Amino acid sequence: MQTPSLRNGTTIGTLFTLALVASGCAQGADGLGAFEMPQAPQGGDDADAETDGGTGDDPGGSTGDGAGATDGSTTGGPAPVCGDGIVEGDEACDDGNLDDGDGCEADCTLTPACGDGQYSPGEICHTVEYTPDVGGSAAGVAIADLDTDGDLDLVASMPAGDRILRVLFEQGAPDDEAEFLTIPEPGRIQALDTDSDGDPDLLVEAPNGPYVDTARLANNGNGSFSSGQSVLFGGLYASAFGNFDGDDKLDGLIVGPSPDFPNVTYTYSDLEMGPNNALGIWVWNPETPSTVHAKDIDGDGIDDLVAVLPMSSELQLKMIDASGSPATTITLAQIPVTDRIFVGDVSGDGTPDVVSLFLNEPKVMVLALAPAPDVDSIAYVETPDLLMDVAAGDFDGDGLIDLVAASQTQELLFLRAKAPMEWELAHTIVLGDVPSQIAVGDLNEDGRDDVAVALAGFGEVRVALSQP
Repeated sequence: MQTPSLRNGTTIGTLFTLALVASGCAQGADGLGAFEMPQAPQGGDDADAETDGGTGDDPGGSTGDGAGATDGSTTGGPAPVCGDGIVEGDEACDDGNLDDGDGCEADCTLTPACGDGQYSPGEICHTVEYTPDVGGSAAGVAIADLDTDGDLDLVASMPAGDRILRVLFEQGAPDDEAEFLTIPEPGRIQALDTDSDGDPDLLVEAPNGPYVDTARLANNGNGSFSSGQSVLFGGLYASAFGNFDGDDKLDGLIVGPSPDFPNVTYTYSDLEMGPNNALGIWVWNPETPSTVHAKDIDGDGIDDLVAVLPMSSELQLKMIDASGSPATTITLAQIPVTDRIFVGDVSGDGTPDVVSLFLNEPKVMVLALAPAPDVDSIAYVETPDLLMDVAAGDFDGDGLIDLVAASQTQELLFLRAKAPMEWELAHTIVLGDVPSQIAVGDLNEDGRDDVAVALAGFGEVRVALSQP
């Protein structure tokens, strides 16, 4: 297996292997010792009491000790000592040590944990609090502000009924549900503004024999949708949407068969006009990608393409010019990865990065791309099991981008960012099924991203909301 290289051509020899947290949400506390406020003097101090060792004017006053003592006395005991194994004073616990994360922190407070009602710094804690009714059928899910009221909303595909379910949220809670017709057997969903009117439209994939068509459902401006019409036909499970010609309209791209080549790429301008505005036609070499993602890697206003080539075990980047055609092709890595990748800025440097999942190892690989574009640095995150899907968001509200991945053992794994390009396993949710799609967004408006998961096998959508 070849190892990815940095932009100077040298081989990456150091793996950023990250420590795993077995379960729970807790992070270490400050480790400050316990502190007891001074006790006020107690006793019968009198305004006329003398402090020179004599007897006060009041015949009922106390007699001093002859050494300048007052007639009062102090009754407070010694301050509690955290770590001595004795719970006393204001200590919530004392386990006899000063270790954090073992149930009792180094300051003798309880270790923060999911369900205690309080967030601690860096805590990731999500539970499945909402499962919308999708009629026992779910294949795709997306989160976006569908009615442009400032609140994120939820949409899910219902292939058994050829419909989508739209749930509008108001002030962090589900408020209104409605169903809309789409093309037969809708699958994965993207919510994108295809016509630049400010309202997210829906792009819904659906099977067409051995291929996949994509339909566009136009947003009517209030979170309602018109029946879908196919705008991309015959993709070989590889399509992408972005800006490939520099205008303000969303474009589309598919890789499909032709009489002469199995991997001809068709780029269309202005997706709302349908598949009639051909922008470019070219052959994707050396093979047909299994997935394609569009992001502007070099900052020129034109989206570029990141793809997985399964036969050659290659992550490939194609820089796109204003004609919708590739200008440069770069091999980012030659490692077998799944076709579920995430492309976006997770390192915090303003440049999109590539998050990929190893095909035969329980591991995440993050390629931080420099603006050149080149691979600037690489991080690896080990996980307990093989992974099937990945997404990104800020799940603890600290401003760093965390990762969430679905495992082959049907769990949702939250990987907390400890620092830029450094992640650790922090929280796990049992799903009981492998997700067909994951969507991320702050639905309950608490400053921490939530996760919606479409479980095709169970035929339901589960929404994991952040809960302290």
